[in-house]
Amino acid sequence: RVSSKMLLVVSNLARALITFGYILALWNFSGWPLLLSLFVLTFLTSAIAQFFNPAEVITIPSIVRQGLLLEAMSLFNLTLTGSQIAGMVLIFPFLLKAGEGLGSNGGAILSFGFGTLFYFLAMALVAMLPRDPRQRPALNGRIWRAARGEIRDGWNFVKSHPSIYRPIAHLIAVGLVVIVMVTVAPGFASRVLFIAPEDVIFIFAPAGVGMILGTLNVGRWGQRMNRDQMSNLGLLLVSLGLAALGMIGLAAVNLRTSGLPASALLPSTLVMLIALIIGFGLALLSIPSQTSLQERSPETIRGRVFATLFFLTNLVLIVPAVFVSTLADLLGIPLVLIGIGAILLAGAAYMMLNAETIPVTREGELP
Repeated sequence: RVSSKMLLVVSNLARALITFGYILALWNFSGWPLLLSLFVLTFLTSAIAQFFNPAEVITIPSIVRQGLLLEAMSLFNLTLTGSQIAGMVLIFPFLLKAGEGLGSNGGAILSFGFGTLFYFLAMALVAMLPRDPRQRPALNGRIWRAARGEIRDGWNFVKSHPSIYRPIAHLIAVGLVVIVMVTVAPGFASRVLFIAPEDVIFIFAPAGVGMILGTLNVGRWGQRMNRDQMSNLGLLLVSLGLAALGMIGLAAVNLRTSGLPASALLPSTLVMLIALIIGFGLALLSIPSQTSLQERSPETIRGRVFATLFFLTNLVLIVPAVFVSTLADLLGIPLVLIGIGAILLAGAAYMMLNAETIPVTREGELP
């Protein structure tokens, strides 16, 4: 009912205003009022993402020539990963340092200021996209009744087609890995590697490099491979990588217990190598899965398919987001990493043993 271009423009405008709201909150509040305002702003940011993300991913196949979708998704993930690495490793630390002279919260305020400007820039860029020529149903009083039925239709479409719910399962696994890494990485750095938690980005930055390398290889060679097989291989690499990190942690604990210098025998370079492999696996896991969803979803229902994906991802990841840190404190970070790795490894084995060839002949056409 609303063009994806319009959703992208409005979402970026709203994100710019909300990001500026963080600055106002830091300027005007402290204590509980500040915490409450940050919760509200973060909730609004997440809510807007439920409109922005489906609109973003369904826009790509509408402006990319058929047959080039995998390369387009590789480029999309390459720029996304590159910008995240640049933001976390270079821009954000620089802004924090530069803002120290601006008083309390100066670095955070400066960072949110740059974020606001970049959202306005993003709004201007998506406004330059081609117009969507499709005819859309009118907005009227019956919209809510129709919308409920269409949401149900989207869900039924997903669960009735293995060629659709397999890549959705793969993308949910990507979200799980990201949640786990973000949650336990600082503790892993401080408790296992004995480095400052704020320096964890430098240890796990190779994961971003691995994603870039994986993205380049998928874009170059991916057309010659089966999409689902690539995703299964990526899931296998990621699960083995997480389990390997957990084993390194257990070895470090045992070495410290025996009085040996764990940091000398288990250098950070080993963790960086495993992070590189995990990043490479994430690229193999996510890019073919996103491409498969776009290729296998008819244009008339593609938005609802991706809306279902993001809904299920958020629903499934609520539990690990809340309890992973608690389990890490109770059982230890190494056991949590091994456990998550084992779960993903079992999922990879199931996917591989039940793999099937999906004969998609044209974009949006299913067997």
